[in-house]
Amino acid sequence: STLQRRVVFGQDRAGIVDIAVRGARLVKELCATVPDTEVLFEYSPESFTGTELDFALEICDAV
Repeated sequence: STLQRRVVFGQDRAGIVDIAVRGARLVKELCATVPDTEVLFEYSPESFTGTELDFALEICDAV
């Protein structure tokens, strides 16, 4: 949501996308540290219902 972006993260849309993408990349890299383990990925926006639909789609596509 716009409130969460501003108050919690102090970021604009681009900043939030960057946080999400960097986090997803880190998780993917860390998977290499647990060999012989099946890791499944799911990205679930924290405030999906309070987020503008176009931005929810943008961030999900980016991740």
